[in-house]
Amino acid sequence: ALVALRVNYPYVAATLPVALKAKRPEIRYAVLGAMAQLDNVELIDEIITTLKKDENSDVRKRAVYALGTKKNDRAITALLETIRNKEEITEIRYFAGYSLAKIDDVRVVPILIKRLGDEDIDTRVGAIIALSEMKSDFVVSKLIAALNNPIEHNDFARESAALVLGKIQNEHAIKSLVTALSDRSTAVRQRAGEALIKILDFDAVKYLIPALASEDMEVRQTAVFNLSKMKDIRVVYKLLDFLEEASVDGR
Repeated sequence: ALVALRVNYPYVAATLPVALKAKRPEIRYAVLGAMAQLDNVELIDEIITTLKKDENSDVRKRAVYALGTKKNDRAITALLETIRNKEEITEIRYFAGYSLAKIDDVRVVPILIKRLGDEDIDTRVGAIIALSEMKSDFVVSKLIAALNNPIEHNDFARESAALVLGKIQNEHAIKSLVTALSDRSTAVRQRAGEALIKILDFDAVKYLIPALASEDMEVRQTAVFNLSKMKDIRVVYKLLDFLEEASVDGR
C-alpha cells in the first residue's frame, strides 16, 4: 500500500519516516520505494541515514535507488560518498553510479572524471558506470580532455576515459583515441584500440594497422593485441597487405 502512495500529501510524507523504522526489512524496502515517488526534500535525510546505517543490503540498495530520484545536492553528495565507501559492498557502490547518472547533473561530471583516477578500482568502476550512462556531449568533451592530458590525469583516469568513450561510442572521440594508440601507457593504448573498434567496427583497422609500423616495440605489441580482438577475416587480409608492403619497403 505504501508503494502505491504516489501523491505528495503532508500526512503521507510525515508517516513514511516512522514506517522506515520497521523491524522487517521488506517493509523498509517498500517505504523507500514510496519515498522515491514523493518530491519532499525533507525525506532525503531519512533516506541517507538508511543508506548509511541499515544492516540489510537490499534496503541500502533501495535507498540508493531512492536518492537517484532526487535532484538535490544532498542526494548527489551521498551518492558520490557511496561510490568511494570501501566499507560498502561492491554492488551498492556500482549502483550508486547508475543513480548519479539518473540525476544527470553536469556539476558531478568533473568530480566523476577525477574519480576515474582513484587508486581504488571499485571507485573507478562506479565513476565509469555513471559517466557511461550520462552520454551527453559535455561528458564526452570532458572525457576527451582527460584522455589528452597526461599531466593532470594519471594513467588510471586516462585508461578509464578511453573505456567510457568506447561505451558511449561518440565519433567526436576518434581523433583523440587514434592519438592514444601511441600513448606511453600500455593500458591506455589497449583501451583506445578497444574503443575505436566499438565505435568504428571494421573501419578501426585503418588506424590500428599503421601502429604496427611504429618504432616503439610496445606500441606494435599493443596494435597486435587490439587487432587480435577483431574476429573478422578481413583483418587477416589487411594484415597480409601490410606485411607485403613492409617487405617491399624493407621494414
